[in-house]
Amino acid sequence: MHWMEKRYAERGNIHNYYPEAKSVISVAINYFTGTALNQKNIGKISNYAWGDDYHDLIKPRLHQLLKEIKSIDPNINGIACVDTSPIMEKDWAQKAGIGWIGKHTNLITRDHGSWLFL
Repeated sequence: MHWMEKRYAERGNIHNYYPEAKSVISVAINYFTGTALNQKNIGKISNYAWGDDYHDLIKPRLHQLLKEIKSIDPNINGIACVDTSPIMEKDWAQKAGIGWIGKHTNLITRDHGSWLFL
C-alpha cells in the first residue's frame, strides 16, 4: 500500500487533491447481505464480497448524483470518489453526521453498524 504514503499530502487535505472543493457530500450504502456459509472447514467470505464489485455499483450512482446536482446548477463542478481516491472518507462521513469512528477505525452508524460503503 505504498500509494497511501505517496499520496499522503492529498489524503491530509482535500484541497491538495481537488483544489476547487468547497463542499464534500458523503454517501453511505449498507452492504450487509445476510449471506453466509455455515459449513465447517471452509473459509469465511466477508459480507461485502458476496455481491458485485462495489466500485462498479457505487461510482455510477455517485456520477448520477453529480449529474442531478449539475442539472440544478450547471456551473457546479465535482468529482465522484470511492475508496480508490486519496481522501479520508471516514473522517468526512463522521463530519457529515453519518456516524462515528470506532476503536476498530471503521465508521459506525446506529442503523447499520459498520456494514457501510463510503
